[in-house]
Amino acid sequence: MPQIIDGKALAKAIRQDVKTRVGARRQAPQLVAVQIGHDDASAAYTRSQARTAEKLGIHYRLDTLAEDATQGGVAAHLDELAKDPATTGIMLQLPLPGHLDATLLRRLIPVEKDVEAITEAAAGRLVYNAHLTAPCTAVAALECLRQATGDQISGLDVAVLGRSTIVGRPLALLLLHANATPTICHTRTKNLAQVTARADVLIAAVGRPGLVTPDMVKDGAIVIDVGTNWVDDAAGGHLEGDVAYDLVAPKTAAITPVPGGVGPVTTAILMRNLLDLG
Repeated sequence: MPQIIDGKALAKAIRQDVKTRVGARRQAPQLVAVQIGHDDASAAYTRSQARTAEKLGIHYRLDTLAEDATQGGVAAHLDELAKDPATTGIMLQLPLPGHLDATLLRRLIPVEKDVEAITEAAAGRLVYNAHLTAPCTAVAALECLRQATGDQISGLDVAVLGRSTIVGRPLALLLLHANATPTICHTRTKNLAQVTARADVLIAAVGRPGLVTPDMVKDGAIVIDVGTNWVDDAAGGHLEGDVAYDLVAPKTAAITPVPGGVGPVTTAILMRNLLDLG
């Protein structure tokens, strides 16, 4: 039987560490999330952030701007937060309304307040292993791997499925800094199953339910499933990862479930990132 990597327990341990660190400070940090208009998924995420922050003693504020806010208006608000000494970290909630340029707006978040590490400056620091923070989901996947290996990552061959700027690419850099040997796989990778089946670790972050099948996984490998895909069914729907869990799990030494794996750890990492900013 494989080890089931318990993301909920790992997240609880990280939150407890954050709470202890917050309690040792004279002043609690403040996280400000900026939401433009309304999006159901984003609203659910901000509610989760607020609940977690309150439990940890972190100040949390949600600034909601109108759906028709102009590029200049949003930019001015972000600039105000950037200059506010009481604001420790800034989050720009996505998706943005179509008339706004997310890339330009992200650049207005100073790297020292970039709690999600989404700016180009934060990405550059990660390349040189001089980062204050790293993208939350990428760090969460790495923490799950540390849990499964007892922090013995050095020397492992790791196949990373997905090359996004918030998971695949930063995760590959984090693995390099931990002395693993990552291979990034994507839609143009030839003989994908042959590449992944050689890896000690397979990390899937592509957003395609059931993509990873048993022929893609080496016997005794560790599988980290970052995917969270909503799949409709007769009961209304359920979450599935990128891994065909029931088929793949018997081949593995350790595997993350969906839900209950990487997801819970991601929110805990967000709060830890905030403390790491200052």
